[in-house]
Amino acid sequence: MWGAAGFDPVEIGLLSDLYWGLAPRAHTGGRGWTDEQLAAGEDRLRVWGLLSGTALTEQGRFARESIETQTDVAMQRALDVLGGEAEQLLSIIEPWGAAILEAGGYLTPLVRFTFDQRAHG
Repeated sequence: MWGAAGFDPVEIGLLSDLYWGLAPRAHTGGRGWTDEQLAAGEDRLRVWGLLSGTALTEQGRFARESIETQTDVAMQRALDVLGGEAEQLLSIIEPWGAAILEAGGYLTPLVRFTFDQRAHG
């Protein structure tokens, strides 16, 4: 969804860090991008009015939230097809997710907690 919205991987990563309530570059900075690539991405986001300094603007938060909403809409059909079997699928993939988290993979528990708290108040 982020590609269709006009964002490259650096830009969406930078927006996501802030959207999740993390410090600038907290996650994206460890994804292999150079400082120059990250700085250029931040500059583009500022030019577009999505960042002010190192903080998301209201427009930036709206842009990032719109991507989440579009993703939810796009995935709804897959969830509908699963129907009552969604719980079975989750029981299979949740251990994989736990193993990825335990190995330091994406998303970290802090990011999940922060996002869940913001989403559910």
